[in-house]
Amino acid sequence: MKVLKYYVSMVFITALVLSSCEKHKLIYDADIVDNSKVMLQIHFFVPIASGATNAINQVRVNDIPVTFNNLNPYNGIPDGATGKFFTTDAGTVKIQFYKGSAADGYTEVYNKSTTALEGGKAYNVFIHDFDEPPVVIDNGFPYQRDYAGYYTDSICYERFYNFYYDEDGTPLCKNGDKLQLQFVYYATTSAETGWVPPYPLTDTFSIGQPIGFGEATEWTPVHLRKTYYNSSGYMPVRWFIRLIKADGTKAWVPYMSSLTSGQVTWTYAETQYIGRRYHKILGGKSGGSVFGNQIWAFQTWTAL
Repeated sequence: MKVLKYYVSMVFITALVLSSCEKHKLIYDADIVDNSKVMLQIHFFVPIASGATNAINQVRVNDIPVTFNNLNPYNGIPDGATGKFFTTDAGTVKIQFYKGSAADGYTEVYNKSTTALEGGKAYNVFIHDFDEPPVVIDNGFPYQRDYAGYYTDSICYERFYNFYYDEDGTPLCKNGDKLQLQFVYYATTSAETGWVPPYPLTDTFSIGQPIGFGEATEWTPVHLRKTYYNSSGYMPVRWFIRLIKADGTKAWVPYMSSLTSGQVTWTYAETQYIGRRYHKILGGKSGGSVFGNQIWAFQTWTAL
């Protein structure tokens, strides 16, 4: 009887082992995008107050609804994950915004087409004025590959976009104006000291060339040193914005601070990770002089 029990047990274990070794084909529910299609990310950067009141309730691409979720100002779609795109046929692309609901009906608030878009490429599409066609910027995909080394500097990539309006409602740095924005960063290698004013503004690095309204810099490598050598690879980075005036002089962009009741240098801090790619989008509207008292939006959109 013991022998029989042992035999039955061995048969059961053998069957279990063999079944666990069975090969299963992994299938990803996705289609390859061919060169007859374009890939799109859509950004809503009209200079209005953010929030549900000004949200877009439905977005259509070439008359096809692509989202029924609220799209707030200074945000983009598709959201929820990194590196997602909508796809549609190459050529001119119609972007339509609607307010309302399925129950009460939708009212169209925007309907403009892009210029002809080349198939097999990815684009970032910006709606910054309800009366203007979209601004289309080549995404730069597919991206260059880089490799990190142990105990060495490594990089992420940054790209900046200017959709910032002056207080009178005119786009800043548009149509060949000599006044341009330049983006710079100052990086720290210390995880303990943090950021203590005054910031060493002389120790900065330019991110691409100065850009006008509706323009973007090229993808620019940002050298990172790991905050901790055995971490996944990240470093805190602080950003500043510099305006280049017509006479060539430069000034840091200020903003109104409720703590000081005066203008202080605008700055923005964020942790950046080795190997990632980040879109940095400046939008909104100045609340004061041409140098601005307030920046409404500085959005990070992770590309990779």
